[in-house]
Amino acid sequence: MTMTTLKTALLDILHATGDPDFRPLIGGGYGIYLKLQAVQEKKTRTLLAELPEARSTNDIDVFLRTELLVDGSRLQPLKEALEKLGYEAIESAKFYQFAKLGPGGGRAGSLKVDLLAGPRDLQSALIPRVLLKAQQFPLWRRHNEDGSPRLRGALPALRKSSI
Repeated sequence: MTMTTLKTALLDILHATGDPDFRPLIGGGYGIYLKLQAVQEKKTRTLLAELPEARSTNDIDVFLRTELLVDGSRLQPLKEALEKLGYEAIESAKFYQFAKLGPGGGRAGSLKVDLLAGPRDLQSALIPRVLLKAQQFPLWRRHNEDGSPRLRGALPALRKSSI
């Protein structure tokens, strides 16, 4: 599956919804590819010395905003767009995975769309994990004289002087 094919499929879906307010977050391998493209085009400075290569993928991971899921009628344009474009629900995951067969009508060259959603309250979902990680891997301790955190542990490259 080429990235051009994925781009065409995503643009087709966005256009077929007919909803200019439908702005999904694209994740997974294709989302990383899109982010890398944006960083390179805008020449955005990053903390990485080298940008990673995009990995191969045959699906588009579409993260939906929670408010779309609360009101099912707001998902109707997406449902109709997927049907119009020839996507069919995958029986084992019929509410959130859809596939379109490849050019020869088989699995070769097929494309999959995964619909994903985060928790309703993102902050409460993240805080326990962040606190747990902070307790397991304490990277920060005390502060330097200028108030910046003093780093210890496995990430010396992130010290303030190297940024």
